[in-house]
Amino acid sequence: MRPFQGQGPRIPERKERVNDRIRAKEIRVIDDQGNQLGVMLPQAALDLARERGYDLVDHFGPDAHVLNPMSVDWKAVAAGQVKVNLRQRPGPANSMGKMKFMFPNTAGIWLHDTPEKEKIDEAARLQSNGCVRLEDAPRFARWLFNGRPPSPKGARPEQKVDLPQLVPIYITDLTAVPSGTSIVYFDDFYGKDRTAPTRRLAAL
Repeated sequence: MRPFQGQGPRIPERKERVNDRIRAKEIRVIDDQGNQLGVMLPQAALDLARERGYDLVDHFGPDAHVLNPMSVDWKAVAAGQVKVNLRQRPGPANSMGKMKFMFPNTAGIWLHDTPEKEKIDEAARLQSNGCVRLEDAPRFARWLFNGRPPSPKGARPEQKVDLPQLVPIYITDLTAVPSGTSIVYFDDFYGKDRTAPTRRLAAL
């Protein structure tokens, strides 16, 4: 069948230009800071995850089981039918640094040390997943433990230490703060200021 009919030269019928099979799966890898690490084969991505100390586990806790990523039903994970967790092993590259300070909250936020001290000097520090990096975690630990934080017991890489007494903590997001005789304004990254007038009008 001729694809074109009328005046002018005849346009030849189109032929298949590609006739092959997909021979390898490739995935785009993004780290926990949102950085694009490139497109690579699954095995290369697994090797990179192991190099950075990441494990896939069935749940968080001391009795968590490490899973083989190749054995996971990822379609079920994407559909919300199966849940898996990514955990980074303790070590120099751990994003929590040498210590973290837990407190129960529904947002999964806590205070922690960091191996990337240079990010503390940045004006906009939005590279984390929501937790709060501390500029001087050891100093904060000394304050919490009345000047004498306990030393590690044994060689276990991760150890839990209870505080001598409960310490209240308050975390808030301010877009306007007093500075001397003026007010300093910050970007409203979470859009809270834009929604506040709507809520006030709805309450009237």
